[in-house]
Amino acid sequence: EMERTETYYRKARLGVPMLASGCWGVMSGLEVYRSILTIIRRRRHDVFGQRASASKMHKLGLVARAWWSTRGL
Repeated sequence: EMERTETYYRKARLGVPMLASGCWGVMSGLEVYRSILTIIRRRRHDVFGQRASASKMHKLGLVARAWWSTRGL
């Protein structure tokens, strides 16, 4: 399931430049949710012991990265 989800995120990333508007928002979502997959992997797929979420500071960094990557679109 994780690999399938990664494939969806890769395909979605390719489609972001085709959006008429909202590129930054969509890219931000992709970055944040993809980071949650990374957290789940780090925890050896334990999704019941503790909630998998990114900290506010980490999310801010991901949103900034999304903004930077969509600037030229």
